[in-house]
Amino acid sequence: KRGWGGLAATTRPGCSVIVWGARRQSQGAMVRFQEQEVTYRHPFSAVTASLWSKYDNHKHVKQVDVIDRYIGEDGRLYSTRLLTMEGNLPAMFRPFCPVRCIHMLEHVVVDAEAQTMEVRAHNINMASVLEAVSASDYKPSKGGESTDYRIGITVRAFPNRKRRASSGQAGADAVERTGYVAGKLENWVAKKLIGNVGRGRQYIDAFCRQQVAMCEGGEAPSGPGGAAGGGGPLAGG
Repeated sequence: KRGWGGLAATTRPGCSVIVWGARRQSQGAMVRFQEQEVTYRHPFSAVTASLWSKYDNHKHVKQVDVIDRYIGEDGRLYSTRLLTMEGNLPAMFRPFCPVRCIHMLEHVVVDAEAQTMEVRAHNINMASVLEAVSASDYKPSKGGESTDYRIGITVRAFPNRKRRASSGQAGADAVERTGYVAGKLENWVAKKLIGNVGRGRQYIDAFCRQQVAMCEGGEAPSGPGGAAGGGGPLAGG
């Protein structure tokens, strides 16, 4: 186990992980950016297939609605899903978040010929309190027997603080008051997202092993169930 930028990374059987993080403050706007790279010891087809059942029995994802899904003229699969999530917030954040449900819009593009999959997700409610965006990419590793996965996560609390800071002394005072809470909220959400990515790795590994066992005609190991869940109201991976 090693750390980059104050974050921990662990190498486990079945995947290798690199994590680093950065934080910057500019004119009252604070942004948390984190990135992970993972190599799954499973083929691209198996890893990407796990996405469609990833949120089954998820502890915090309460509902998954397919908004749109079609094969484009370019031969690629396009999918848009609405993820409805629910979880408990720490008491200090509840005055700023009057609702418990977070809605994330997920866009997926799969190119079967080029063997690439792109996943983009962002929250569509509570945007004045928090902006959480994730961008994931999957592609076969050299040799084709493994799959490289990269995810970048951007979290920004109270994104309108920059505009308030330019509205005079009252705006500057409001920025100062919310700055402490913003930093705490960004740290908390970032940790939850990283935790969910880790649980997603466990789910994908279990899913792939299950599929291999079924294809070989043996008894499949216990299903992955909700292994991707249990980390907070936001999902990653």
